[in-house]
Amino acid sequence: MGSYSLDGQYVFDSNFFVKATYQTIDTDEDFNNYNTTLGYYLNDTTSLHVNYGKTEIDTPFFETDAANYAIGGSSFFKFDGEQGLMVDASFSHAKYEGTYKELYTIAGLPTKAGLSTKDSSNAISIDADYYINNAWSVGANYRRNSQTKTNVYGVKTAYFWRLSDSMSLQAFANKALKPSNDGFGIGLSLLGRF
Repeated sequence: MGSYSLDGQYVFDSNFFVKATYQTIDTDEDFNNYNTTLGYYLNDTTSLHVNYGKTEIDTPFFETDAANYAIGGSSFFKFDGEQGLMVDASFSHAKYEGTYKELYTIAGLPTKAGLSTKDSSNAISIDADYYINNAWSVGANYRRNSQTKTNVYGVKTAYFWRLSDSMSLQAFANKALKPSNDGFGIGLSLLGRF
């Protein structure tokens, strides 16, 4: 399974910024995610933002749309030398709407084609990345969902190579610790600044 994404961010002279992201996952299902973010830099190390996201999932049996609204912030705490800690936190509210396409069995009970479902949930997310130097970081993340009552923990690491004054390459890896069946992920990102 592979995931592909494209995102861009523009920072205004007034310290406001806008960001847009598109992601798709290469599976047997049709998965698309769109995100837009509006934020403001309070200073060189701290920012606040609001976010709207939309997710579309289409399977042979079921299709669903989810709308996600979030508010959050991030701050970088600089230590001696090149070391520092980046902390991100957010609170989000999601609404889900889904429709069954054909006969499907849930907990032994058949559903009818065309049956619709609606639900919503709240979640909190916290990410922390410790920068050992300007290129290498190690971190951890936590997320709790009010609907499923689940706590998700994970660890991650990333390394940056500076290709030029405006381009860099990032390699990253992450591992879910709970639930453990979420597996292990690796990836590459090409970053440009203009």
